[in-house]
Amino acid sequence: MNIVDFKKYPFVYNGTALKSFASRGRKERWLIKNAPLSQVPFLVYFGHDVEKETIRKDIDYGLWSIYSIEEVLDWIKKAQENNCLRDLIEMFASFTPICSDILMQTDLSGITKDELTEKTVMSSFHSYNRSYVRELLDTMCNFKTDKKKCLLLPCSAKRPYNASKTHQEIYESVVNNIFLYPLEDYHKVVITTIGVVPEEFWNDPFVLSYTNSYPDLWQVYLRCKQYFSINEYEMVRNFHRYIPFLEIIKLCDITAPTEAVKIKNMI
Repeated sequence: MNIVDFKKYPFVYNGTALKSFASRGRKERWLIKNAPLSQVPFLVYFGHDVEKETIRKDIDYGLWSIYSIEEVLDWIKKAQENNCLRDLIEMFASFTPICSDILMQTDLSGITKDELTEKTVMSSFHSYNRSYVRELLDTMCNFKTDKKKCLLLPCSAKRPYNASKTHQEIYESVVNNIFLYPLEDYHKVVITTIGVVPEEFWNDPFVLSYTNSYPDLWQVYLRCKQYFSINEYEMVRNFHRYIPFLEIIKLCDITAPTEAVKIKNMI
């Protein structure tokens, strides 16, 4: 096994150099000596081994000063056992600038390839850069339908979306001839914190299981704008009440007549 002593090579603390070194973990395994505690989870995530006896706390600062080496190693072990190491990495990266920058660069360069977990927790902007999340969001906002009428629908905690009480009330209102057209004439599209989700993707494993505590409204806007530039509906019925999404819909310059609709007691 290759061995590197971080204490002897200060260049590894530079973000660009550390990114290059960290990416080797996907190709070759290294034993790291004298690793800063703040970088240990990141190095393990990339497949390296860390010499526990030489982990350093003397160069870390901020929140890292309150964590013991034993605590961090225990979190890593439990995260690995529960297949949620990526979640832990994103949390640590959020308050470790150098690791945050490296994680973003390695994600966007395609070095990281995370598998879909049973439940994806969107906890920071790094969550949107997971390979499978990024690919799915790109696919959804570039999806084109042949339908010319659209129902813009709210998100729901219950999945799939069409099983929720809110959606059932909306569908009932359409069936009761509020809009003169049958329900099947409309393309159903949810706008949520991950962006635009056409009905064709409502049973996707990620869409069925994700939770989001970090809505990225700028990303929602960009993906909605892309989607509506591809799908030029002749009619749009908007059932959203969430003010940020209402503003995003206005900014998308939808060419079709867009009517905001309220259903009594809609939740």
